Amino acid sequence: MNGVESGGRPRLTATPTVDYATAASLSQGVLAALLGRERTGKGDLVTTSLFDVAIAMQLLETSSRALYDYRTDWVQYAMIFKTSDGWITVLTLFRDNPLQLMCKAFNEDDMSADPLLATATLQRKHASKVQEKFGPVMERYTTDECVKRLSKTDILCAPVMDLDDTLKHPQTLQNDILREVEIPGHGTVQLVGNPVKLAGQGEDKPRPPSALGEFSREILSDFDYSESEIRDFQERGVIA
Repeated sequence: MNGVESGGRPRLTATPTVDYATAASLSQGVLAALLGRERTGKGDLVTTSLFDVAIAMQLLETSSRALYDYRTDWVQYAMIFKTSDGWITVLTLFRDNPLQLMCKAFNEDDMSADPLLATATLQRKHASKVQEKFGPVMERYTTDECVKRLSKTDILCAPVMDLDDTLKHPQTLQNDILREVEIPGHGTVQLVGNPVKLAGQGEDKPRPPSALGEFSREILSDFDYSESEIRDFQERGVIA
Protein backbone atom coordinates (compact mmCIF):
# COMPACT_ATOMS: atom_id res chain seq x y z
CA MET A 1 0.00 0.00 0.00
CA ASN A 2 2.92 2.39 0.63
CA GLY A 3 4.04 2.11 -2.97
CA VAL A 4 0.56 2.90 -4.26
CA GLU A 5 -0.03 5.85 -1.93
CA SER A 6 3.33 7.47 -2.63
CA GLY A 7 2.74 7.27 -6.35
CA GLY A 8 5.41 4.62 -6.83
CA ARG A 9 5.18 1.10 -8.20
CA PRO A 10 3.27 -1.28 -5.88
CA ARG A 11 5.61 -3.54 -3.94
CA LEU A 12 5.02 -7.19 -3.01
CA THR A 13 6.57 -9.37 -0.35
CA ALA A 14 7.41 -13.04 -0.80
CA THR A 15 6.14 -13.89 2.68
CA PRO A 16 2.33 -13.99 3.20
CA THR A 17 2.43 -11.85 6.35
CA VAL A 18 -1.32 -11.21 6.35
CA ASP A 19 -2.01 -14.96 6.30
CA TYR A 20 0.19 -15.47 9.36
CA ALA A 21 -1.30 -12.49 11.16
CA THR A 22 -4.82 -13.74 10.43
CA ALA A 23 -4.03 -17.15 11.92
CA ALA A 24 -2.60 -15.46 15.03
CA SER A 25 -5.64 -13.19 15.32
CA LEU A 26 -8.01 -16.13 15.00
CA SER A 27 -6.08 -18.02 17.70
CA GLN A 28 -6.43 -15.03 20.02
CA GLY A 29 -10.15 -14.91 19.27
CA VAL A 30 -10.55 -18.59 20.10
CA LEU A 31 -8.70 -18.13 23.39
CA ALA A 32 -10.89 -15.12 24.24
CA ALA A 33 -14.01 -17.17 23.46
CA LEU A 34 -12.82 -20.03 25.67
CA LEU A 35 -12.15 -17.60 28.50
CA GLY A 36 -15.61 -16.11 28.01
CA ARG A 37 -17.17 -19.56 28.15
CA GLU A 38 -15.40 -20.25 31.43
CA ARG A 39 -16.90 -17.07 32.88
CA THR A 40 -20.40 -17.16 31.40
CA GLY A 41 -20.99 -20.79 30.45
CA LYS A 42 -21.86 -19.72 26.89
CA GLY A 43 -19.96 -20.54 23.73
CA ASP A 44 -19.30 -18.10 20.91
CA LEU A 45 -18.71 -17.93 17.17
CA VAL A 46 -15.24 -16.61 16.27
CA THR A 47 -14.68 -15.09 12.82
CA THR A 48 -12.07 -12.96 11.07
CA SER A 49 -10.85 -12.34 7.52
CA LEU A 50 -7.65 -11.66 5.64
CA PHE A 51 -9.02 -8.28 4.55
CA ASP A 52 -9.90 -7.11 8.07
CA VAL A 53 -6.55 -8.24 9.46
CA ALA A 54 -4.68 -6.46 6.64
CA ILE A 55 -6.38 -3.22 7.66
CA ALA A 56 -5.89 -3.88 11.39
CA MET A 57 -2.15 -4.36 10.80
CA GLN A 58 -2.10 -0.70 9.72
CA LEU A 59 -3.88 0.63 12.78
CA LEU A 60 -1.02 3.00 13.62
CA GLU A 61 -1.00 4.48 10.13
CA THR A 62 -4.80 4.77 10.16
CA SER A 63 -4.86 6.44 13.59
CA SER A 64 -2.14 8.97 12.78
CA ARG A 65 -4.06 9.94 9.65
CA ALA A 66 -7.40 10.22 11.46
CA LEU A 67 -6.09 12.11 14.51
CA TYR A 68 -3.32 14.29 13.08
CA ASP A 69 -3.83 14.18 9.29
CA TYR A 70 -0.31 12.74 9.14
CA ARG A 71 0.73 9.91 6.85
CA THR A 72 3.07 7.50 8.61
CA ASP A 73 5.50 5.99 6.12
CA TRP A 74 8.25 3.91 7.70
CA VAL A 75 9.93 3.25 4.35
CA GLN A 76 11.11 6.86 4.11
CA TYR A 77 13.34 6.27 7.15
CA ALA A 78 15.19 3.37 5.52
CA MET A 79 18.09 3.39 3.08
CA ILE A 80 19.70 0.33 1.57
CA PHE A 81 23.39 0.47 0.67
CA LYS A 82 25.61 -1.99 -1.17
CA THR A 83 28.67 -3.14 0.73
CA SER A 84 31.78 -4.90 -0.57
CA ASP A 85 30.18 -8.29 0.09
CA GLY A 86 26.43 -7.70 0.38
CA TRP A 87 23.83 -5.15 1.45
CA ILE A 88 22.91 -3.23 4.57
CA THR A 89 19.77 -1.41 5.69
CA VAL A 90 20.26 1.87 7.55
CA LEU A 91 17.38 3.36 9.55
CA THR A 92 17.42 7.10 10.22
CA LEU A 93 14.70 7.04 12.87
CA PHE A 94 15.01 9.25 15.97
CA ARG A 95 18.21 10.96 14.81
CA ASP A 96 18.43 14.73 14.19
CA ASN A 97 21.27 14.36 11.69
CA PRO A 98 21.80 10.71 10.76
CA LEU A 99 24.06 11.51 7.80
CA GLN A 100 26.46 13.31 10.11
CA LEU A 101 26.61 10.24 12.37
CA MET A 102 27.15 8.00 9.35
CA CYS A 103 30.08 10.13 8.23
CA LYS A 104 31.52 10.04 11.73
CA ALA A 105 31.30 6.24 11.73
CA PHE A 106 33.56 6.05 8.68
CA ASN A 107 35.82 9.03 9.47
CA GLU A 108 34.45 10.93 6.47
CA ASP A 109 33.97 14.68 6.10
CA ASP A 110 30.52 15.77 7.25
CA MET A 111 28.34 15.48 4.14
CA SER A 112 25.46 17.17 5.97
CA ALA A 113 27.34 20.45 5.45
CA ASP A 114 25.58 20.43 2.08
CA PRO A 115 22.53 22.73 2.60
CA LEU A 116 20.34 20.19 0.82
CA LEU A 117 21.29 17.54 3.40
CA ALA A 118 21.54 19.62 6.57
CA THR A 119 18.75 17.91 8.54
CA ALA A 120 17.11 14.51 8.80
CA THR A 121 14.03 15.85 7.01
CA LEU A 122 16.10 17.12 4.11
CA GLN A 123 18.09 13.88 4.00
CA ARG A 124 14.86 11.90 3.65
CA LYS A 125 13.62 14.31 0.99
CA HIS A 126 16.86 14.00 -0.98
CA ALA A 127 17.51 10.32 -0.23
CA SER A 128 18.87 9.72 -3.73
CA LYS A 129 21.54 12.37 -3.14
CA VAL A 130 22.51 10.69 0.16
CA GLN A 131 22.81 7.39 -1.71
CA GLU A 132 24.95 9.06 -4.37
CA LYS A 133 27.31 10.71 -1.89
CA PHE A 134 27.54 8.02 0.78
CA GLY A 135 27.08 4.88 -1.31
CA PRO A 136 30.74 4.70 -2.44
CA VAL A 137 31.85 4.86 1.22
CA MET A 138 29.84 1.79 2.14
CA GLU A 139 31.14 -0.19 -0.81
CA ARG A 140 34.67 0.00 0.58
CA TYR A 141 33.73 -2.08 3.63
CA THR A 142 32.19 -5.46 4.32
CA THR A 143 28.67 -5.70 5.68
CA ASP A 144 29.97 -6.77 9.08
CA GLU A 145 32.39 -3.82 9.21
CA CYS A 146 29.59 -1.41 8.27
CA VAL A 147 27.29 -2.76 10.99
CA LYS A 148 30.00 -2.44 13.64
CA ARG A 149 30.99 1.08 12.64
CA LEU A 150 27.43 2.40 12.41
CA SER A 151 26.41 0.76 15.67
CA LYS A 152 29.17 2.62 17.49
CA THR A 153 27.62 5.94 16.47
CA ASP A 154 24.12 4.78 17.49
CA ILE A 155 22.75 4.44 13.96
CA LEU A 156 20.15 1.71 13.60
CA CYS A 157 21.24 -0.76 10.94
CA ALA A 158 21.08 -4.41 9.96
CA PRO A 159 22.50 -6.64 7.24
CA VAL A 160 20.21 -7.69 4.41
CA MET A 161 20.23 -11.49 4.51
CA ASP A 162 18.58 -14.20 2.47
CA LEU A 163 16.79 -17.04 4.23
CA ASP A 164 19.80 -19.39 4.23
CA ASP A 165 21.97 -16.75 5.89
CA THR A 166 19.25 -16.00 8.43
CA LEU A 167 18.86 -19.64 9.43
CA LYS A 168 22.62 -19.82 10.07
CA HIS A 169 22.78 -16.53 11.96
CA PRO A 170 24.15 -16.69 15.54
CA GLN A 171 20.95 -15.08 16.87
CA THR A 172 18.90 -17.88 15.29
CA LEU A 173 21.05 -20.46 17.05
CA GLN A 174 20.96 -18.55 20.33
CA ASN A 175 17.16 -18.32 20.25
CA ASP A 176 16.89 -22.05 19.56
CA ILE A 177 14.01 -21.54 17.12
CA LEU A 178 14.95 -24.38 14.76
CA ARG A 179 14.00 -27.99 15.40
CA GLU A 180 15.22 -31.28 13.94
CA VAL A 181 12.10 -33.25 13.03
CA GLU A 182 11.80 -36.78 11.69
CA ILE A 183 9.23 -36.81 8.88
CA PRO A 184 8.19 -40.09 7.23
CA GLY A 185 9.40 -40.18 3.66
CA HIS A 186 11.71 -37.21 4.10
CA GLY A 187 14.09 -38.23 6.85
CA THR A 188 15.27 -35.70 9.43
CA VAL A 189 14.68 -32.11 8.37
CA GLN A 190 15.12 -28.76 10.06
CA LEU A 191 11.88 -26.86 10.65
CA VAL A 192 10.97 -23.63 12.42
CA GLY A 193 9.57 -24.11 15.93
CA ASN A 194 7.04 -22.05 17.85
CA PRO A 195 8.35 -18.53 18.56
CA VAL A 196 6.29 -18.42 21.77
CA LYS A 197 7.96 -20.18 24.67
CA LEU A 198 6.42 -21.00 28.05
CA ALA A 199 9.05 -21.15 30.80
CA GLY A 200 6.93 -23.39 33.01
CA GLN A 201 6.35 -26.02 30.32
CA GLY A 202 9.95 -27.05 29.81
CA GLU A 203 11.46 -27.76 26.40
CA ASP A 204 8.95 -28.52 23.67
CA LYS A 205 9.26 -31.85 21.88
CA PRO A 206 9.04 -31.44 18.12
CA ARG A 207 6.80 -33.79 16.18
CA PRO A 208 6.11 -34.07 12.46
CA PRO A 209 3.10 -32.32 10.95
CA SER A 210 0.01 -34.50 10.69
CA ALA A 211 -0.67 -36.24 7.42
CA LEU A 212 -3.76 -35.22 5.48
CA GLY A 213 -6.75 -36.87 7.15
CA GLU A 214 -4.63 -38.60 9.79
CA PHE A 215 -7.04 -37.77 12.60
CA SER A 216 -10.28 -37.58 10.63
CA ARG A 217 -11.69 -40.74 12.25
CA GLU A 218 -10.96 -39.55 15.79
CA ILE A 219 -12.39 -36.09 15.15
CA LEU A 220 -15.58 -37.40 13.57
CA SER A 221 -15.99 -39.88 16.41
CA ASP A 222 -15.76 -37.01 18.89
CA PHE A 223 -18.69 -35.43 17.04
CA ASP A 224 -20.70 -38.67 17.46
CA TYR A 225 -20.48 -39.91 13.89
CA SER A 226 -20.90 -43.68 13.75
CA GLU A 227 -18.33 -46.10 12.32
CA SER A 228 -20.58 -46.81 9.35
CA GLU A 229 -20.94 -43.10 8.61
CA ILE A 230 -17.19 -42.60 8.80
CA ARG A 231 -16.58 -45.56 6.45
CA ASP A 232 -19.11 -44.06 4.06
CA PHE A 233 -17.23 -40.76 4.11
CA GLN A 234 -14.00 -42.59 3.31
CA GLU A 235 -15.53 -44.62 0.49
CA ARG A 236 -16.95 -41.46 -1.08
CA GLY A 237 -13.63 -39.65 -0.73
CA VAL A 238 -15.02 -37.05 1.64
CA ILE A 239 -12.17 -37.76 4.06
CA ALA A 240 -8.76 -39.36 3.53
